This record gives sequence, structure tokens and C-alpha cells, in this order.
Amino acid sequence: GSNNTGIHAQASKRVQTGNIEQLQQLREERFILNQTVEELEQQLQSCEAEVREEVVATMNEQLEENKEWYERKIVELKEKVNLLQTSNLMKQRTIDAQNEHINECEDEMKRMRDDYEAHIED
Repeated sequence: GSNNTGIHAQASKRVQTGNIEQLQQLREERFILNQTVEELEQQLQSCEAEVREEVVATMNEQLEENKEWYERKIVELKEKVNLLQTSNLMKQRTIDAQNEHINECEDEMKRMRDDYEAHIED
């Protein structure tokens, strides 16, 4: 019986040693996993920062393009407005000149009628 107890104690000791080794191995694996998780988190943060920078750069480019487009459009429209104003001014001058000519003709006709009537009265 006493021999049996010795074997049992040795087996128990082997199991304990095995457990301690297993525990040590698990701790090492956990340490490695934690390191890996930290590295992955850093990579993720780095990637997110890169993506954010790219998004900002893209948005800035688009804003700049839109700004340039609107600035060109504004210049075009100003030119059109100037042309229209010039055109309207020319039309107004033509109308004024025509009105003046009409007035002169009416004055001439009135004078001729007055002359005619004066001639008849004589």
C-alpha cells in the first residue's frame, strides 16, 4: 500500500509540474496575444488617420475645384451682364436718336404747315 501512495504522489507531482508548465505557456501565449492586439490597434489607428487625411485632402481638392468653377462662372456672367448693359445702352442711344429725329420731323412738318397756312392767308 505504501508503495502505491508513493506512485500516486509522483503522479500528482508530475500533474502539478505539467500544470505549472501549461500555466506558464498560457501566460506566454497571453502576453504574445496582448502584444499582437496592441500592435493591431496601433495599425488600425494609423490606418484610420491615413484614411481621414485622404478624405480631408479629397474634400479640399473638390472644394478647390468647385471654387474655381464658380469663379469662372462668375467671370462669364459678369461679361454677359456687361455685354447686355452695353447692348442696352446702344439700343437706348438708338431709340433716343430715333425719337430726336421723329421730333425734328414733326417740328419740320409743323413749320411747313404753319408756312403753308400763312401763305394761304396772304
